[in-house]
Amino acid sequence: MTESSYSQKQIRKEKKKAREATLMYQKTQNTSYLMKRDEHNDRAEEMERNILMNKKNKEKKIQEETKSDDQLLNEAIRQNRRERNEREAIQREKEAKEKVLREERERTRQMIHEKKLEEKKKTEEMEEMMKAEQEQFENEKKEFISMFQEKNPNASSSTAHKEFVHHYKVQQEVQSFKNQVVQFMISNGGDPEKVSKDFDTGYDEYCKSSPESDIHLVTEKFKKEITSQMQFIQFRSQTIQYMIQEKGLSQEEAVSEFQKVMRQMETQGDPECNDPECNDPGCEGITNITGL
Repeated sequence: MTESSYSQKQIRKEKKKAREATLMYQKTQNTSYLMKRDEHNDRAEEMERNILMNKKNKEKKIQEETKSDDQLLNEAIRQNRRERNEREAIQREKEAKEKVLREERERTRQMIHEKKLEEKKKTEEMEEMMKAEQEQFENEKKEFISMFQEKNPNASSSTAHKEFVHHYKVQQEVQSFKNQVVQFMISNGGDPEKVSKDFDTGYDEYCKSSPESDIHLVTEKFKKEITSQMQFIQFRSQTIQYMIQEKGLSQEEAVSEFQKVMRQMETQGDPECNDPECNDPGCEGITNITGL
């Protein structure tokens, strides 16, 4: 027998006793039976309330248990979702990193490829330049030896070659000096193309007008004169800058003042000086390639 069946049986007993007490009261009119009737009814009602409360509590417990299962299921679903999201996030991050690595590897590969192409191009250009220079060298050598032998028919081939080597060394020396002059003039506001052209013209004219037959000596004298001119330019620049800073003159005023001083110095010298050894930058005997 279950607890519910037992309680129902007890309720029926209490209600039966209450009916019996009612009948006894009706027969005897003794109020004590009314009190017993009420006691039996109260106990029956209390047991009914207890049964109803127990039923509700069981239902509530079942609901709570069912609710807890749902919550556990929902929590499990949420946990699975979180874990799936975490795995997906990790996978996305992994894929993003792999993409970055692939892109970096591709950029590196492309850079290496471009660098190789650039190095190949430079090598080819260098080879072409060296080839052109070698061809030019051979042509100059052939032309020089041919001209030398025409002028000196009794000279041996060995002598002609030695003369060319001497000539070539002088030309290399002139080119090196020319580079220095061009750089100096650029730093002082000169136009590189004009300076280069004026240098070549000045050197050629100097060589033609020189009474010396030794090209090395002619070149050394030329370098000495041009060096003197560059020293004069440096002196001129420093003097003008001094006038601007110390005397407060404008650029135009300082240049005018310097030229005035130089004219005064020139009138004190010999205007007919043609000494090629003269180091006076204002002397007419010096080949001027600076434009001053």
